[in-house]
Amino acid sequence: MQPRLPTWVTCATDPALFERTGTGGYNVLTSLLGQPLEEALEKIGLFHAAADKAGHARDSRTATLMMHTFVGQDVDDVLDTVRGPLTAYLRAHVALMQTMVKSLDLQVDINEPKWADYLASYAFERYYRSGALIGTVTSCLPMVDKLLAGDVDEVACLIDFGVGTDAVLESLTHLAELKRLVQDESLRMERVLTEYLAERLPGACPTLSVRLSDSLSADHPLPIR
Repeated sequence: MQPRLPTWVTCATDPALFERTGTGGYNVLTSLLGQPLEEALEKIGLFHAAADKAGHARDSRTATLMMHTFVGQDVDDVLDTVRGPLTAYLRAHVALMQTMVKSLDLQVDINEPKWADYLASYAFERYYRSGALIGTVTSCLPMVDKLLAGDVDEVACLIDFGVGTDAVLESLTHLAELKRLVQDESLRMERVLTEYLAERLPGACPTLSVRLSDSLSADHPLPIR
């Protein structure tokens, strides 16, 4: 039994709500629908600062960021899979369309099909590059690093945005691998080195692999043979 159930407050664009959530000792849930990543990270910073000021321990709270997620083996294949469903999803999100029109200083009617289609296509290109976990395990790692640097504690992966069930289930294997690499630095280094060498030693694939052993001190001779 828990004396108090963990509670998340959903916050979007109001910085004051992030601060009140932190002051109250609650967890926060936000997304990038209607705000760029940099703005969301600033508000998460306000949340943590308010919680600290109120005396809440850092490990007693969680900042959660919801992100559209699809991880696969090949970037081009991933984009082919998600482009249609995610574009349709974004097109249906009226608030996002309105925010984008405002940010671009456009005088258009988002209810007109031609403008709605154009904005949805533009939103997809911008969104998948800077507001989603869409790509391969390796290509998604920099985004995760940015989130960690911005004091995001966890990512709520939104996977049901219109992609077929079989493709989504298959992608979970790659998503699990991404999670493992984020949690284990040595595994991450092994993967990065393997891919780096594979690009430069194509003849060694698919047998090429890298395994890290115990670290050596700076003055220790390298075991080269």
